[in-house]
Formats: sequence, C-alpha cells, structure tokens
Amino acid sequence: LRRFFSFKNCKLILVDQKEPENIDKVYRIRGVATREIRKAYTPKPKASLVKPDEVDKNLVKKMSKVKEIIKLGSFSRVLDQEKHYIPRNIETFLAAPLIIGDALIGILTVEDLSTDEFDNFLILSRQFMLEMKKVELYEKVQELAITDGLTGAYVRRHFLERLDEELERSRRHKFKFSFLMLDIDHFKACNDTYGHLVGDAILTQLVNIVKANIREIDLVARYGGEEFSVVLSETGRTEALLVA
Repeated sequence: LRRFFSFKNCKLILVDQKEPENIDKVYRIRGVATREIRKAYTPKPKASLVKPDEVDKNLVKKMSKVKEIIKLGSFSRVLDQEKHYIPRNIETFLAAPLIIGDALIGILTVEDLSTDEFDNFLILSRQFMLEMKKVELYEKVQELAITDGLTGAYVRRHFLERLDEELERSRRHKFKFSFLMLDIDHFKACNDTYGHLVGDAILTQLVNIVKANIREIDLVARYGGEEFSVVLSETGRTEALLVA
C-alpha cells in the first residue's frame, strides 16, 4: 500500500462475526505523505495491531447497516465530519466494506488519499476481499477435515493428535490435565424406537451441553458412535470430577 499510494493512515477493521456491530481486531498502516518519498520508501513487513477508537466503533455500526462504500472528498468535509464515523482533521476519507456472502467481515479505510486514487484503492480492496474469501474457504475445508459433520466435535484422528500434544506439554511443563470418556446408555434402543433423526439430535445436544460446561482451551471429540472424549487442560482430578 505504501509503495503505491500516498495517504495518512490505512486501517483494516475486522468485525466480530458473532456480534456484527462489534470489532474483533484493528490493524493500522501509517502512510507516506508524498510521491517522492513513497518511491524510495521500503515498507515495514507488518501492520500494527491497535486498539479500536470511537471512530472505528461508530464506523462499524454504520457499515453493518448500510454495507456501502463511504467517500469523503474535501468539498464535503465540514458536512460529513459532523458524523461520528468520520475521523477528524483529515482532507479525504474512504471506507470500503469487505463482504463475504451477506456478512460484513471487515472494513478497509484510508485517510488523506487523493480522490484521483479512490478508484484504484477500491480495486485493491476488492482484490483483498477475494483473498479473504480464499482464506475463509481454506479454513472451512480444514475445519471439515477435523470436525464431525453431525455434532461439531473433533474427529477421533485429530483428537488423538491433540491429545499427544497435551501429553507432551504436560510432561514438559509439569501441568496436570484430565481425560473424560462419555457414553450414552441404550443408544441403539433409542435409535430403534424413535429413529435415527432423534438419535442424531441427542448426539448433537450432548456435544452442545459438554461445550457449554468446558472452556475454549478444552477439547471434545466424537470417539466413535455414541462415545465422546474430553480433555480438560491444566485440570486436576478434583476439578475434573466437578465438571463430570
């Protein structure tokens, strides 16, 4: 960005997918003011992770509703800066929504970019959105490979890999951890009596209950059929009995 555009600040605002009006992370790139400096400029390899400010928060609330490009040219500066989602003390502002499907996943903003370069920046933002779609698709494929399609619990193979990692971590750092096995009694009789749709619903509900009672760092897997395994990281016997 700094090699091709002159601007004051550029931000990538990532939206919390569970709460679309909330912010997950904000990355900022400080720009270069003139073309002459820009040509000789060697950009830093990474953007800075920064704390969201009030303008970022207001912009996300606005964008989650309209999902449209927001442009501010110098001619409309006074009028638009009365709106709380526009930064102050700037000449121009451009905010491009990053959308996958119907979901707003982020916003790419730039301050003090020449209006002549707005169109080129929007082309770049669309390309960036396509790259994010590829990443999301890859993550979904990876998730499908390690999670049970019915219950959302980890599959046995991935669980055993993670269990080996937990064992090694426990040995190295002398952490305690606990291992639980769960089994549904008379599950075949339930399937025979009420049908497999009811049986599937029971399996899914069981995993939901387990997840609601463990932490995000803990693991739950479908070990096979109606058998499930749980690893409670850094948890001793007494605490594990309470969870069980």
